[in-house]
Amino acid sequence: MAWDRYRFVVAVVECGDERRRAAVVWGFGRMDTSLSHPDLSLDNISVIDRLLGVVNNSKASTDPRSFLPLSQAQFHVLVALTAGDRHGYAIMGAVEESSGGVVRIGPATLYGTLHKLVEHDLVEESDRRPSTDDDARRRYYRLTGLGRNVCRAEADRLAALVTITRSNLEPGLA
Repeated sequence: MAWDRYRFVVAVVECGDERRRAAVVWGFGRMDTSLSHPDLSLDNISVIDRLLGVVNNSKASTDPRSFLPLSQAQFHVLVALTAGDRHGYAIMGAVEESSGGVVRIGPATLYGTLHKLVEHDLVEESDRRPSTDDDARRRYYRLTGLGRNVCRAEADRLAALVTITRSNLEPGLA
């Protein structure tokens, strides 16, 4: 088979204790996971694919850099949660406030993002309530240790990018 003729995404297929590398060929809505190639590995797969679960749907990765780059919504939600436990509406308000009104996320984006962050163990639901008269229907979220480390790594990545940008735009002032 000529591998260069196909567009494919690499996936790691886990069968019990056995891990097998396989190429998943996308075309006309079908996937063929029977193809294997010895040169394919997790080292040459997009980080985005791993984060979205195309490649690795396990929760094994604890290296914060393996989650980068984060989407804008994911990063803003993590930043909002650095101040402590919050419910969904409070997260939306914190995102808008911290961005000076530039970024607004609606409920669909927020809860889709929270679902992904919980799925990847970056955020977890909290049982704590700020007061006894709080609405019991509200779900509160908090950062996990991994989520805090991923947020810090993304902030560092973006800070380095800002430094490079300022240096390129204003040589000698950065």
